Amino acid sequence: MVATVPASKGIVWLVCVTSCWAALTVIDMTHEFGDDAVYYPGNPPFNFTVLVKGYQPEGYWLEYNAFATAEHGGTHADAPGHFYRGSWKAHEIPAQNLVGPAVVVDVRKQVASNPNYLMTVEDLLVPYHVLGFGGRVVRLC
Repeated sequence: MVATVPASKGIVWLVCVTSCWAALTVIDMTHEFGDDAVYYPGNPPFNFTVLVKGYQPEGYWLEYNAFATAEHGGTHADAPGHFYRGSWKAHEIPAQNLVGPAVVVDVRKQVASNPNYLMTVEDLLVPYHVLGFGGRVVRLC
């Protein structure tokens, strides 16, 4: 199951968990929002503003903020409507379409020796050959 949950840092975490609670696995796939977040070229930077933080005259603590971000930064899912006129927008995608089997495409070794490493078709086929299935949800590391 894929779920969005509140984060202790950043804005949200996108996590993948197995459907078997006895063997629950959570993978943090977060690319946090912040000053160093990667955004699509030309998008405005992330803005986080503390509006109130402190004890109020009545004696209680109050903390709230405002944030603004471009939609193409941090961990996110793109909607087909970005690329195909008349297609689903993000809020129109059925939740069951965002859940499915997952595989890990691990190219950390290649990237360690070449920071500009470009994934190959073979990199993407390794999980298929090893596990015998093609996942709809792919985690790249």
